[in-house]
Amino acid sequence: MEKQLTRLADARVIGGSFIVAFICVLIFGQVRERLGTGILDSYDTYDYAEVMRVFMVYGEDGRSLYTYSALILDSIFPLAYGTFFAGLLMRYRVHRWAIIAVYILILGLLVDFAENTQFALLLTAYPAITPEAVNMAATTTELKWLLLRPVQYFAFAQIAIAIGIWCTKELKKI
Repeated sequence: MEKQLTRLADARVIGGSFIVAFICVLIFGQVRERLGTGILDSYDTYDYAEVMRVFMVYGEDGRSLYTYSALILDSIFPLAYGTFFAGLLMRYRVHRWAIIAVYILILGLLVDFAENTQFALLLTAYPAITPEAVNMAATTTELKWLLLRPVQYFAFAQIAIAIGIWCTKELKKI
């Protein structure tokens, strides 16, 4: 599998996935604007009262928009940002253990897809949502961030280390 993941290190793959992820972020901004409040999966956590309040603010049209957004746009976005970060991790890895971060990233993407499904189910069930269903979705959101944030930080740290190594080599040439 590591051999297949090295294909993601290609600059065209990294650049293309960044562009797709960036377009998704722009569209999410428009969705958030139309909803009139935040998108729940960008929250660190939430509870039953918060979900009920936010879904009421969305209104029927907003809940429908968010459902489609969760099922379509938020299915493309994890693939794009996942490819981008996996590409960065593979391209700028300074240690073989970076592959572990890619595997954690893949696990985080699977959790993100589960979270999107849970949101769609909550949105279509509103107002007949149970606190247990919200707690499960909130736990999934927390797990997603627990997995993805460190991987993102690690990817950027690797880039900084790689730049530092390159600068050191260049300075030695002088």
